[in-house]
Amino acid sequence: MRESFPALIRTSAGRIPRSFGPSLHALREELAVPTLGGGVVATRLCEVLFVQARRAHISDRSWAD
Repeated sequence: MRESFPALIRTSAGRIPRSFGPSLHALREELAVPTLGGGVVATRLCEVLFVQARRAHISDRSWAD
């Protein structure tokens, strides 16, 4: 499955969910000041951003699966 991932994920601005910006902001906040559990939160936010980017990439390709 990893081989199917593109080297760079590109999508149109209209495909990015509204939650992408706040998720990115939350990640920046977690990384700016080290806090207890911050690494776990940062990891999960990265996972959320990755899934959102993949969804946008796939929907731009008109794939249904």
